[in-house]
Amino acid sequence: MVNAVIADDNKDLCIAIANELNVTKEVKVIAMIKEGTRVIPEIKRLHPDIVILDMKMPGRNGLEIINDIENDASINTKVVVFSGENNYISKVHNSNCVISYIMKGTCFKEVGLKIQSMARNIGSKDLNQKIIDYLLDLGFSTSNRGTGYLKKCISIFLEQGTDECKVKELFKRVAEIKGVNSYIVKNNIHTSTKMAWHLGNRRNIINKLKLGETEEISPKKVITMAKYYIDFD
Repeated sequence: MVNAVIADDNKDLCIAIANELNVTKEVKVIAMIKEGTRVIPEIKRLHPDIVILDMKMPGRNGLEIINDIENDASINTKVVVFSGENNYISKVHNSNCVISYIMKGTCFKEVGLKIQSMARNIGSKDLNQKIIDYLLDLGFSTSNRGTGYLKKCISIFLEQGTDECKVKELFKRVAEIKGVNSYIVKNNIHTSTKMAWHLGNRRNIINKLKLGETEEISPKKVITMAKYYIDFD
C-alpha cells in the first residue's frame, strides 16, 4: 500500500481524486492540503510515498515546493505534478523527485488509474528492498547470482499469497523470467544458500528461520519464512 497526499486548493477536486484512490488496494490518501505553506511540514510529518501537487497554490507554489523536496535529503516523497498549464512541465522536467505529470481536466477515473500504476511500481521497489534486507540479514551476498534468483522466488511466493511453497515450480518460473535453464536457477540458489549458512551468523539464521537443532538452512525455509518478516499488501 502506497500512502499519498493531495495538495490542491480545490477541495471538491481533492475529494473526487481521494474517492477514486481510496477504493483501491494500491493507494491510500492520508491527507488533503489546501495551503502551499503547509505542504512541506505535512510531508515531513506524514512521510507519504507520493504527493499529488497542484502548481498554483496560495502561500507557496508548486515550483517552490518541488525545489524544497529536491534540496532536502530527509524527504523521499515522489511528486506527481497536477496542473492545467503545460509550461510548468518544462520548469520541473529535470527534477529527480517528479515521477509524472497529469493535466487538469483529465477525468478522475483516468487520474486514479494512472496513480495506481505509479503506486504499483513504487510498491514493487519497496518490496524488492524489503526482500534484499531480509536476505542480507540472513547472510546472503547480493554479489551472488543465486541471491538474485532467490529474491525473485520470494517475490513470486509473496504475490501468490499462499502458504504452500512449491520450490520446483518457483525455480521454473524464475528460469522462464530470466531466460535460463531451471537447473541453473536451482544450482545457483543452493550455492548461495550454503554460503549464507557457512559465512553468516548461524545463531541469527537459526532464530530467524526457526530451525530445529539438527536442521540446516534450505531455500524452501528461506522462502516460506519471508512472509513473517516482509509486509506485503
